[in-house]
Amino acid sequence: EPQQEQQPIEILFTTTHLEAFVPNYPTPGRTYDGVEQRESQMKQMTTFCDTYLSKHRNIVAAFVTGDLNWDDERPRSKGVDKTLLDLLNGGDGGIGRVKETNKKQGFSIRSNSHHPWIDAWKINQGKKSEGYTYDSKINPMLRGNLRRRFDRILIRENCYDSEEKQESASSTASSYASSSSLRIKSTDMFGMEPIHGLEWKKEVIPWGRPYGASSSPSIQIRPVLPSDHYGLWAVMDYSSMSSASSSSKV
Repeated sequence: EPQQEQQPIEILFTTTHLEAFVPNYPTPGRTYDGVEQRESQMKQMTTFCDTYLSKHRNIVAAFVTGDLNWDDERPRSKGVDKTLLDLLNGGDGGIGRVKETNKKQGFSIRSNSHHPWIDAWKINQGKKSEGYTYDSKINPMLRGNLRRRFDRILIRENCYDSEEKQESASSTASSYASSSSLRIKSTDMFGMEPIHGLEWKKEVIPWGRPYGASSSPSIQIRPVLPSDHYGLWAVMDYSSMSSASSSSKV
């Protein structure tokens, strides 16, 4: 029998770089943490995505990716930022509404009553891995103590398709989106190995030397990686009642 032709799907994919920390600013010895700016920028991003999903109900899901500089997961404290999923989902974090399916198939993003923003790494990895995309303890290019999960893949499936289905039950795009299902099959990091043949010279100020004081920094030769942050990817499985399943890498 001839195979059923797979229908294409549409997603909204965005990437961003939120406000960063700036040491010794605005004055020596102080740190600009950028908390207020990051929260405002994150809300702008998700508001844009939510508005786009409401206007384009054939879109299966929205993705927010990139270096968010979000600091809410320190091992011994909560960090300087609010818990990200609580901020985006009104306090429930989204995790409690995500239904676990067969472990070999991953986790279903879709829920019965609500489509929260979810974090691909946390859903797929759980507590198995901290997921530090900035890890100066193991990154030979950095050599330090700062370890943070700054980079993330956030996903929200379109929650407006059910309204569209009620308004127009005969709409092909609507019924297609309404029956959609996304699963996170796997997540991992990349760009963790040095680039062969490349080195750089790092000036290292002696520990304890006051900022701005005259000193003779030592020079260290260090390897070069693709970035000071590790890359992050996720493999998604999409299936619907009207098409065969397919996998995509984000």
